Amino acid sequence: MRKRKKKDGGNMNYNKLNPLWWFQNSDEPLAPSWYKPDWPEWRRQFYWKYFRNPLHNFTWYIIGIADDKYKKRIGTYPTTVFAPDGGWNLCYFKWPADSLSVIIFFILVSIVEYLLMDVYIIRTILLISNALLLFYLPFVSYNSKIIKFYIGWRNEGNFGGKIKLFSKEV
Repeated sequence: MRKRKKKDGGNMNYNKLNPLWWFQNSDEPLAPSWYKPDWPEWRRQFYWKYFRNPLHNFTWYIIGIADDKYKKRIGTYPTTVFAPDGGWNLCYFKWPADSLSVIIFFILVSIVEYLLMDVYIIRTILLISNALLLFYLPFVSYNSKIIKFYIGWRNEGNFGGKIKLFSKEV
């Protein structure tokens, strides 16, 4: 597993207000040497920036809490994405209610709720999920020879999801 280099984030809160910043990668703006080394440099940089992870800042810093120094993950295997011997891994973060990400996230959800005002059942589900997210940021993963998946806030505080069928490693 490779570790990401975190920037100081001097203007991080200011950047969070800019929707264009959400579509960037502040941690690794240039493609590292291990990414498609046989490709021409222009193609590597283009794919890295626009296709590999175009919502990096959004998943790490807007709906994610990777920049919160006081986060603590609680659960069965809180320091990893998957259980070491396979099976389930259930974890959660307690939500840091004072971060700017929380405010931006609830503004976005409120806009979606407003747009779906006539769809009662969807609006009710969104309102209930808002109440739950005030307290917990859940994570669930499962690893077996048939399927490997996860969804939720990972061990570094970023949000993500992945499904892989017929995984050879457990």
